Amino acid sequence: MEGVFSMCCATNRASPPGADATGIYNSSTRDICLSNGLCENVFHDTTTEAVESLYWRNSCSNESWEDGNCLNECMEEGASEMTPCDKEAGGNSTTWCCGHANTSCCESNPITLSPTLYRFSSTTSASASPFTVTVTSHPTSSQPAAQSSPVQTSSSGVSSGTKAAIALGVVLGAVVVLSLAGFFMLWMRIPKKPEYISPPVPLYKRHYQAKDIKHPQELSVYRAAHEMPVDQRPRGY
Repeated sequence: MEGVFSMCCATNRASPPGADATGIYNSSTRDICLSNGLCENVFHDTTTEAVESLYWRNSCSNESWEDGNCLNECMEEGASEMTPCDKEAGGNSTTWCCGHANTSCCESNPITLSPTLYRFSSTTSASASPFTVTVTSHPTSSQPAAQSSPVQTSSSGVSSGTKAAIALGVVLGAVVVLSLAGFFMLWMRIPKKPEYISPPVPLYKRHYQAKDIKHPQELSVYRAAHEMPVDQRPRGY
């Protein structure tokens, strides 16, 4: 990473951590980068059938070693092996001595290493136990990054308030449907008034007028009046 210095470990070797090696100094397994700046090399020693872990202070990406992320300990050699004073803690030990299997300085003048050499901006690591590779990302700023609180997710489902609202909506919907159904049934039972049908208009009978109807008129003075025979009806009837 440009502008960021750190300790360098052999993480590009072909064999994974814990692979076979003949002797403690013939290992070609990949290193594990520890947060204290050391490199842990884990291998299976075929000569003793034991799993060994060696700890090395390797080189720094800053050639002058003046950066705070460079581990300036046991500088007599280019790459120096270091021994943890706390054997049980292994790579997590806070006190160390220079050299292989050397614990002579542990009681008098041990080297104290901080559990975290680097100033991380983010860290992704796995356990530093054998057969496990630890991958560490390095910082991009000079200030320690604040630890982010874990994000908690909830799978409790729908809240009680939401459930109550859903139940209320279902009840109200059922009431509305039942009310409409009841109203419709009552409306169907109401007797219907018969439709008013006007009576048929009768056909007017034709009035026939008798023919040759004459109106009464005064008898002319020039005609002699005489009595009508009893067996003769007046003209026009």
